[in-house]
Amino acid sequence: MAIQKNYLYTKAFARRYVIHCDFLKKENLEAYSLLARLLTSHPKFIKKKNLLNLAGFEFNFRVSLCQTGLAFIGEISQTVHPALSHIFTDPYKEGLELFRSLYQNGFDVDNHLFENVKNELIYETINFSDYAEQMVLASIPSFLAIPFLDIEKLKNTTIADVKKVFEVLKANNVGDVLYLGPELKKPLDPLDKYSLELPIINNTADLFGKNFLIDNRLKKEAVGYLLKVPTIHSYHELDILGTFIKALCLKFESDVNQRLGVEIVPSWHFVDRDHVVISFSCALKKANYLVEQSFLKLDNNISDDVSSFYDEAMLYNEERRLSMLLDAERVLSRFFVGLAFDLEGEEFFDISCTADDLKDYQKQTFVQAILLASGGDR
Repeated sequence: MAIQKNYLYTKAFARRYVIHCDFLKKENLEAYSLLARLLTSHPKFIKKKNLLNLAGFEFNFRVSLCQTGLAFIGEISQTVHPALSHIFTDPYKEGLELFRSLYQNGFDVDNHLFENVKNELIYETINFSDYAEQMVLASIPSFLAIPFLDIEKLKNTTIADVKKVFEVLKANNVGDVLYLGPELKKPLDPLDKYSLELPIINNTADLFGKNFLIDNRLKKEAVGYLLKVPTIHSYHELDILGTFIKALCLKFESDVNQRLGVEIVPSWHFVDRDHVVISFSCALKKANYLVEQSFLKLDNNISDDVSSFYDEAMLYNEERRLSMLLDAERVLSRFFVGLAFDLEGEEFFDISCTADDLKDYQKQTFVQAILLASGGDR
């Protein structure tokens, strides 16, 4: 394994991955979300190709929140095997050309197909199982969170609106290309498109006090705790943070289960190099109760002892290390975080920390903001 800027060379996977990430203004979220869906489901290929013949070519587009802007992410993957490279054809070169042509040619739908795709997205948005958590993460915004879409705006978005943001995407020059796979003989051609790199994400959080997000459509609620943590500079510090947050989530689950009798589902997400958010989804009418009864209090250091959960949290690191040897998407996610936070060190697959590391994090971590996604009026 070797890291060269935005290239992660490894032979651990049988596929290679290329990601184009455009950094855009945080606006027209509904139109960009539809654009990503249309490019994936109804791409306009000028040259008709059997995609499987291009080394099992697969592609996908998605929209995520990124700092104060929007990340429009396009990804392709292809199987890597010597037998797939031919004397007169190069399936990898052809696959890249085909993928990149979509940034010029766009999608191909009539009004009927467009409305079908839009209705699918509306249905999924309304019935999204983690809708409350999505509201919390998008309101901060958490790094690479799924945008929280406005249903009425989505319903009113036209095909002309989507074509307009596609033109903005075509003209955009802020972004980068990521690569995961076997070592390349020469760097990928980034379309001569990105003259400015993705901005380094640092110190973007500016939330204080309680923030209530109310939506009567919610099927469950969520609580988010924005934590101020020691600044992350390296992959090693990233792993200390992840292990401490795991221990904190285990402590919270145990506390809520035994003392309050409320079932919760925890998760945690990055905001920037100095902040993370831990979120807990729960049943309706329970979010405010959790905040009132929780040991996590606004503007307080993490004072409750979580050291009894350190061993279990460090065992979790072994699971993470194993999962990265099996799951390329986990590796890409970690690599993306490293690029966005400009992390130092080569400890990419070496996930480890000590109890002393965790104790130090506990002393320096405090709750900076509390967010609730609640169902109904308060």
